[in-house]
Amino acid sequence: MAAKLLDDLIRTGFNHQEPFLVINGRPGVGKSTLLANLPDHLIFNYDLGLGELNARSVDMSEQTFEDQLSLLEQVSQRQGDIKWVCFDSADKMEVKIQESVCRDHGWSSIEEPGYGKGYMYAREKNAKFLRYTKRLQQKGFGIAISCHAAIRSLNEPHLGESYDLYTSKLHKHIAADLYEAADAILFATIKTSVQKKTGDFGKKTTQNVVSGERILYTQPMTGVEAKNRFNLPSEIPLDAEALLNLISENRNQ
Repeated sequence: MAAKLLDDLIRTGFNHQEPFLVINGRPGVGKSTLLANLPDHLIFNYDLGLGELNARSVDMSEQTFEDQLSLLEQVSQRQGDIKWVCFDSADKMEVKIQESVCRDHGWSSIEEPGYGKGYMYAREKNAKFLRYTKRLQQKGFGIAISCHAAIRSLNEPHLGESYDLYTSKLHKHIAADLYEAADAILFATIKTSVQKKTGDFGKKTTQNVVSGERILYTQPMTGVEAKNRFNLPSEIPLDAEALLNLISENRNQ
């Protein structure tokens, strides 16, 4: 079969799809609430933390990774009643992936084979999951995945010294592949400011002041891993409706 001509393959203009979002942050900040407020959502519930939320969900505590893929195949055949496919959370789902790898090879733990081989197989299974989510996105579904944050020390050669960064609890290769697939990595937090005070004898001190306002960081900044492809402001409310409105507004400009 002859290859198609280049001119037949070239596409111009925008090709907007529903977003692929990753919401990272510490426990209790409101990640699950954001997922539950997305329109026509279905949450694959690994954390079992949705009891106080009005959410449409599937209990994944007794399901395997293979069950997850089968369920996603069924979702892809649905029309109209599901718009957002959500996962709460990626780090708990990673445990299911590791369990699947161990069953395949008869291992007692992902560490058993040594030399990082277990994690290599887990990365391959995660890549399969990402292919499923990308196909869903192409069919018109939005994807939203929560992650629990962890502080890690990084040492980048061009900087010459290490620094701390809020990243995810995921294995580094799983995190890298997920972050590459996503249209936005959003860091959820409670807004905190630093207040400087001058005390007795001119002694200067600083104090963290927590406002209680829940926000999303959308762009890289000191100590925070984030990105977005929607030209979002660097700081926005932690609110599903506000987030989707901002994405829509920037696409229409």
